[in-house]
Amino acid sequence: MFSRVTFVTLGFAMFIEILFFGQVAAYAQISPAFALRGRVTTSIPAKSIRIVAENPKTKGVAVAETTADENGNYELANLTFRSYRVIAWIDGKKQDSRNLEIVCRPGTVMKKNFFYGKNEPAFTFYFPLEDPEVADVEEVQPSVSAAVMKEYAKALEEYASRNMRGAVQRLESLLGRAPNFYALHTRLGMLYEQSGCYSDADTEFSRASDLSPRSSQPLLNLARVQIQGSEGMPDERESLSLALENIRRALALKPSSAVAHCLAGTAYARSSLEADAETSFKQALELDNEMPAARLMLACLYMRQKKWTDSLENLGTYLEDHPFAEDRVLVKSLISEITDKLLSSDPI
Repeated sequence: MFSRVTFVTLGFAMFIEILFFGQVAAYAQISPAFALRGRVTTSIPAKSIRIVAENPKTKGVAVAETTADENGNYELANLTFRSYRVIAWIDGKKQDSRNLEIVCRPGTVMKKNFFYGKNEPAFTFYFPLEDPEVADVEEVQPSVSAAVMKEYAKALEEYASRNMRGAVQRLESLLGRAPNFYALHTRLGMLYEQSGCYSDADTEFSRASDLSPRSSQPLLNLARVQIQGSEGMPDERESLSLALENIRRALALKPSSAVAHCLAGTAYARSSLEADAETSFKQALELDNEMPAARLMLACLYMRQKKWTDSLENLGTYLEDHPFAEDRVLVKSLISEITDKLLSSDPI
């Protein structure tokens, strides 16, 4: 299982998106209000973007709508259903509908980004996560009943069948029966993270860290969702500070973690601490010189700083290390654009 991180580059403007009730009855169709928040990006610049959420059982009837700001950020508040059909109107033209399912706990914010166009101008990275079954055996409760393990296995089957709501429901139903089951909290945190329910993931990873305080991975999981969930939130700075503190704790346990240094660089970059971000990305690459996320994030940082030569060097190294990467076309396009600008003495 992996966690996604996304960079969106549009004409050298860089956006960083760090692109992972205990009873089943809580998942009834009508629930306490949710909020849906995110960003809409397009392959062609748009003047206006309107987002409409419809009840999928009642076609054409809007239950909520909003207009995105100039950066494509939007928010739909007071949502009371679990399922929606989301439709975007871009410059007055209706786009294809997207089905959306909310698995978050009631009263929380779900983050969901949408892209419309042919070629998404984005880098997508994946940080490897630990196997949720692995932890310090001396710290994790060794005895879990056969009934709990059977239900846990069914939840994994639901997930394998792409039934995210069913998987979350089953895991939630086990929290009261096995509150000290480390893998349960870690797995549930991962599912919430994948679904954009970052505050719920935060809760579960925090519990996993409490259960296994000598393990660095729960702290990195926690820091990662704090970074991802903080964007655009009123407490963004506070969340980034908490993430950095958890990364420091993880590094105290495992100084050789390249992922920890890369996450630190991401948090520093989001906090406009560019010197610290550069140092952290370089430390990550010293530990793992082929780590794609650190390499591209460093390249993007140099682009933001207009250090074009350094950016070209890192983009070129990325292609050498990962010649068949899915985003190689985008990387080559950026290399070409930067090179052309430098040759024409354009200050960009």
